[in-house]
Amino acid sequence: MAGKRQRNRNRDRDYDEQIIRWITTVFLIYMFVFYPLFMGNKYFHITNTKYLLFKVGVIVYSIILILAVLLGYLNRLTYQSGVIRAGDKPENGSKRSFLMAQDICMILFFISGFMAWLMAEDKNSAFTGADGRRCGLQFMIISFIMYTCLSYGYKINCFIMPVFSIVSIVTYIIAILQHLEFNPFKLLDGVSLAQRDLFVSTFGNINTFASFVCISMAFSAGMFIFEKNKAVQLIYGTAVFVSGGALIAANSDSVYAGCIMVMVVMLFAAIAGDRMMQYAGMLFLIINGYVAMSLTLRLSNRGVSKISGFSKVSEHIGLMLIIDFIAAVIFMIFVLKKRQKKTAGKAFSIKKQMIIAAAALIAVIVIVIAVGIRQRWNIFVFDDSWGTNRGYIWKRLITLYHDFPIKNKLFGNGNESVKALMISNYYDEMMEITGVVYDNAHNEYLQYLVTLGIFGVLSYAALIITTVLVCIKYGRYQPVLYACVTVVLAYCAQAAFNLNQSITTPYVFLFIGLTAGVVRMVKMQRETSRQ
Repeated sequence: MAGKRQRNRNRDRDYDEQIIRWITTVFLIYMFVFYPLFMGNKYFHITNTKYLLFKVGVIVYSIILILAVLLGYLNRLTYQSGVIRAGDKPENGSKRSFLMAQDICMILFFISGFMAWLMAEDKNSAFTGADGRRCGLQFMIISFIMYTCLSYGYKINCFIMPVFSIVSIVTYIIAILQHLEFNPFKLLDGVSLAQRDLFVSTFGNINTFASFVCISMAFSAGMFIFEKNKAVQLIYGTAVFVSGGALIAANSDSVYAGCIMVMVVMLFAAIAGDRMMQYAGMLFLIINGYVAMSLTLRLSNRGVSKISGFSKVSEHIGLMLIIDFIAAVIFMIFVLKKRQKKTAGKAFSIKKQMIIAAAALIAVIVIVIAVGIRQRWNIFVFDDSWGTNRGYIWKRLITLYHDFPIKNKLFGNGNESVKALMISNYYDEMMEITGVVYDNAHNEYLQYLVTLGIFGVLSYAALIITTVLVCIKYGRYQPVLYACVTVVLAYCAQAAFNLNQSITTPYVFLFIGLTAGVVRMVKMQRETSRQ
């Protein structure tokens, strides 16, 4: 009888876990499918539209999840009170790690947002984020709730991951067609000719779309390398290939920072997981997608005049074909090496391979910087016009932060307060030099420094670092963690030149929360298996 009661309790507990798992899966479908594609009134009020979708989705998800958890807990208590006899040990349900380092850092980051709100002169604007990109205290509350729900514990449903890559392909194709001067779904109707080049895909501003490309490319690349099902791997590979063309369509230099981070992070992950052939295939697909887009632009002579910044390298077709050939040779070398692996064995240990890779990356960085400084490339000449006037806004905000009183240095000037600061201190100069009113630093870390203070920056950095460390530790049990950490780091790389906003920034907190949930589930399963 005792064994039967235990089996019944385990069955009920597993049933509760499945319900919670499917609630989270439905929310992920919402964020991976509906959220990126829905636009409302095309590009008009797209920031408010996406933010409303995010806010409503998280609130509904959290309410349903909390009710499911409470009902499951109450059902177990009711069951136990009716069947437990003297000498029986009560069943407490699944053991979950109560607090992880990520959780602490997320709590601290949320506290930094609340402290910044206390520092703000206009508390209503600091709460709603109306003077910026809707990343006020309200946004931080919603993101914290989403993180908490996702981090409760989640076992990945196998079909949910490729769905995100399929939707990403759709957004890439829309952007590519728009860059080629087509107007799919008449999305650009009503947008003035002078501003049409600034809006793309289903995300609005090109910088916002560039942020999404970094996120989705990183995810598809990571999943392609570690996916063992060939049919599913084909989906990821297609997304990686099309993302190569989307790099040009995004037409934003920040997207290249994210792309480089993807290549670097996945290099070390592939070495650790003995997936170098898949890594070479990933590089080959990205480069071929980029070359295909370059050739399309040249042959069709459409959208060539739009290209700016780093994307201008696509105009050098000869160079593109040489890079493509080198990538093909590298890929074939790894294919042949894979076939000879059993007889040849490993030439280098994983540690030696990582040292060689790190040394090669450092050498490339040093050479590029040395040549750039010598040739006085624009990227190495930091003045007010650097990075489409990023130099101007960065210098002024650093000066303002330096002059803050100590309490504002610690906790910032208030959520989304950059616009108010720039207008009150530099309005005439700003309009004369740049011609626009800046409401964001166009550097997420400088933005947090000014608005949330050093406490906000350090807690955010700690959140990223703890996420990376936990993914490295548990990635061997759930390779999806490698893809998730690549998303986080790719986002962080592009964030150094881009702006946080309420359209794609939710994804970085989504994937951070997802890593915490997957890790918590892995821990719980390992503890159960040891019992």
